[in-house]
Amino acid sequence: MTTPDVDPAVAALSKSLLPESDQLALGMAERIREEVRLYRDAEIVSDEELVESCQDNLRYVLGSLAGYPVRSDPPRRTGVARAERGFPTPLSSRRTGSVAASSGSCSSRVPGRASATSC
Repeated sequence: MTTPDVDPAVAALSKSLLPESDQLALGMAERIREEVRLYRDAEIVSDEELVESCQDNLRYVLGSLAGYPVRSDPPRRTGVARAERGFPTPLSSRRTGSVAASSGSCSSRVPGRASATSC
């Protein structure tokens, strides 16, 4: 995988957020569960599975933006796992996760972070 051209400020922010990715993923998963109808039923995608896929995908994105070598397995693995069960991966879940990751919607989970960069 090639490293994308990333603004140094974005790379630095991504690197600083990587250690908090597990905590940030909890907020993403909560927001997806609340806002995306298909994810409201925990019997279809368990809370554990949703949090794990958010963690994996967030680490993938932040790691890539930070300039670390990353594998493309996380997003592919999530898509394959959902498809094998006939569960569509709606674009709304990706948008919701992206918004949660950029809006500070889980700032309460990351003490000491300003809301603009908390998630």
